Amino acid sequence: MESKPPSNTFPNPAPIPTRTPPRNTAPWVAAVAIGLVIICCLVLLAVWVSSESGFDGFLSGLLLAMLPVPIYISIATWIDRYEPEPVWMLAIAFIWGATIATAVSAILNTMGGLVVGLTISEAAGEVFSAVISAPIVEETFKGLGLLIFFLWKKEEFDNITDGILYAAMLGLGFAMTENVIYYGRAYLEEGFTGSLSLFSLRGLALPFLHPLCTSLTGIGFGWSRQTTRPWVKWIAPVTGFFLAISLHAIWNLSATFDFWVLAYAIILVPTLIGVYILVKIIHKREARILQQFLQPELNSGLLTPDRFFELHNLKEQRRTAWRAFRSGGIKAWRKRMKFHQLGGELAFHRWRASRGLVKGSVELKDQQLTQALLAHVD
Repeated sequence: MESKPPSNTFPNPAPIPTRTPPRNTAPWVAAVAIGLVIICCLVLLAVWVSSESGFDGFLSGLLLAMLPVPIYISIATWIDRYEPEPVWMLAIAFIWGATIATAVSAILNTMGGLVVGLTISEAAGEVFSAVISAPIVEETFKGLGLLIFFLWKKEEFDNITDGILYAAMLGLGFAMTENVIYYGRAYLEEGFTGSLSLFSLRGLALPFLHPLCTSLTGIGFGWSRQTTRPWVKWIAPVTGFFLAISLHAIWNLSATFDFWVLAYAIILVPTLIGVYILVKIIHKREARILQQFLQPELNSGLLTPDRFFELHNLKEQRRTAWRAFRSGGIKAWRKRMKFHQLGGELAFHRWRASRGLVKGSVELKDQQLTQALLAHVD
């Protein structure tokens, strides 16, 4: 009987069990922790204001403080038109300013004023709290919110207009909660008439103090993000932060010693006009960036001249968005707005890549943004 040669084949090895990599729960833990801190700050602020001015004072203060906020937010979003920021990030910035920054600042300012008041005099404590402690503490904790966005969402926080916008949202949130406190105190002293009188000053004539001061820090962070000079990356945020503290301190000093009308006219308003002029200059430069870096799509016929013009002209964007809403409702309007957003993202991605500011696969993201843009062309 002929024997069979030994087989050179081996049985298939048993499959090696694969282990599912553990899910990264750190972002969720951080989100829950921040959410709990925000809730605690809200409760603390509500209890504090209610204890000072009563529940009626708290409600009247809250109503007056919230009343102009939608208008001011709509003005703030005008700052960053070519590459709009995610709504949820703007909401987080506003909430940070309205809760964490306000609550911590209130506690530290009160403690600082008490220490100086007990050590020197009550009047010295009030001056210290208003002129020294408040500008440093408040701009620090609003600036901390900016720093978190700057380090956490680098792909979103990438230029000066982003810095101004996030700063404005932080400042608007802070101002709203601070106004609740002041309006509540006015209600306690003079009733609703007192709250309304103070509203005409803080809510109408001076709503931009906190957004304006923090925008100087935001300009520094934004400049740091888009520059190629290493020393500017460090100097710009620090300079912006100290300018924010200085402007805030000058205003509080003028309010404390009753020359605020002069400070309003020669310092606050000119600074606001300066920031406005800066934003207008940036808008013109951004329009040129879109024209230059979307030229390949125009030359290849992927974008018609009308669509190309629409992407780099803000007036045309508003007109076409309104026309889309009238003809197709909210769905058509959202598609048109997404088209504008993607055009800005693609152009600015190419601009940053040309300056060596983009890490990772430049070509892959370029292809993804181009495909997404063309999918939204009518």
